Amino acid sequence: MDISKLLREPVNNLNWVDTKTIHYRVSPDNNFKIAFSHFREERMGWYDCLFNLLDNNENIVGNYAPLMALSKKNSCWTDDSNYFALAAHIGKTYGYFIYKLPTH
Repeated sequence: MDISKLLREPVNNLNWVDTKTIHYRVSPDNNFKIAFSHFREERMGWYDCLFNLLDNNENIVGNYAPLMALSKKNSCWTDDSNYFALAAHIGKTYGYFIYKLPTH
């Protein structure tokens, strides 16, 4: 996959961003996946990244600008693939992002 298609706000400066790595969290039914990309080290040992929801053909279903994820490790799908959740932030406001599929 071309990682440049996953680039979005709020990442504007690529000087301190990993532009090669993509990690995926695939839904249990294999119909969707969350793509985590453009990792950056905000503080020593603390990384955030962009996240996008993709379908099986790697089309972007949702890009969720301006949210940033707090790594792939803090994400999950429900067993029925109807929801995914992840730790996210906007600037200095942190919380959990919960998304319902297929209603979007």
